[in-house]
Amino acid sequence: MSLIVPKVLGVSQFGYWQLFIFYTSYVGLFHLGLNDGVYLINGGKIRNAIDKRTIHSQFLFGLLSQSFATLTIIAIAIFGPTSYERSFVLASTAFLIIINNSTLFMGYIFQAMNETRIYSYAVMVEKGTFFLPLLVLVATQNDSFKPYVLAYIIAKLVALSYCAWNFRDFVSAGILDFKRTVSESVKAITVGIKLMLANIAGFLILGVLRLFVDLKWDIETFSQLSFAVSLISFLMTFVAQVSMVLFPAFRQIGNHRLLSIFTTMARFLSVVLPVSYLIFIPLTVLLSMWLPDYTQGLKMLGLLLPICVFNGRMDILGATFLKVLRQEGLLFKVNLVTLSISLLGCSIGAFAFDSISAMIITVVIATFLRNIYTENYVQVLLSNERRVPDVSLIVLSCVYLISIIYLSRWYAFGLILVGYLFFLIIHRRDVVLFYTQLRQIMARGRR
Repeated sequence: MSLIVPKVLGVSQFGYWQLFIFYTSYVGLFHLGLNDGVYLINGGKIRNAIDKRTIHSQFLFGLLSQSFATLTIIAIAIFGPTSYERSFVLASTAFLIIINNSTLFMGYIFQAMNETRIYSYAVMVEKGTFFLPLLVLVATQNDSFKPYVLAYIIAKLVALSYCAWNFRDFVSAGILDFKRTVSESVKAITVGIKLMLANIAGFLILGVLRLFVDLKWDIETFSQLSFAVSLISFLMTFVAQVSMVLFPAFRQIGNHRLLSIFTTMARFLSVVLPVSYLIFIPLTVLLSMWLPDYTQGLKMLGLLLPICVFNGRMDILGATFLKVLRQEGLLFKVNLVTLSISLLGCSIGAFAFDSISAMIITVVIATFLRNIYTENYVQVLLSNERRVPDVSLIVLSCVYLISIIYLSRWYAFGLILVGYLFFLIIHRRDVVLFYTQLRQIMARGRR
């Protein structure tokens, strides 16, 4: 998607396609935390032990309440003062409120029961369904974003149907009376709204960057930035899904073991995530030949890349462990403070300096500060000891940014490579431990 669609659509139409994808990432706001609350309350329970009538009743409550939001947004799209393209994007996003949130509700239940395989298959079914019309659209060189949006919605409907089939025993369990349905739903919302707001605030840390670019610059510039964001989103989405899988397993582990796991994963991420810095230069060489119209987007990608490193650590070492320790309130506060820094920095970068680069650097700094604080807080919760920030990772990230800003392409790559080698020497103990554990895992897999 990130490599082929922008070449077919062109910069402007790809911008509208990315605007649609951007809006859909926030439709989770309309379940008001119901999905997250159900996930937190039922995390670690098996299918036979879960209260299916309550879950089914909460699902219907969410379906009804979100229908009003869908109808309201469609009315705004039809009668509002926006352009036709933006009205189409807005109306399409409204349809996905019900479709996406209903699928996620059931997906959260599957993951809470540690039946992640079902939700994974749903995602595969969705992507597979979307891939078929995508092939046709690309093969026919269709350069309008609207058929892509329609194909995307149809694929989401297919995923919803697959989840509903695996959810059928919950449906057959019946429903609670209206009063208890409302009571249980409000209870779940009360538990989950902090986590939902924390997640939304987390998305907006990077999202405000796109919002300001959409407000101040044209759709072509928004397209360039969105192209860069879509590339780093691959790694960020993967790490976020790993976090979702780890949560129900960690809920069943005592704090003494959590500390050991936390330390091991910190070592693993320290060694692996900075490899993305080395990949950047060769990647841009290939992408600049394939997508010559997105040179500006590739420069933005370079500045955004440290977010993958710090956000990846945050998702695994911060958000996952805070949810396990039922500290979603703190997670919300941390994300809200980080969002405020990002919002202030983007405002200054946009209106005082008229610089997208300044805005991106601010978001990188905000993400870095959030990661450092959260890792330290989790360490204190698990061991009563403060965590010393990894200065070598900070230095390596600075070397990377300075290299891509001020040096030519291959001189930058050479300096980054040298920096990473020194980084590995500093972390040689972590590298040895990581290699040993990887060999043990592979040996167990062969047996």
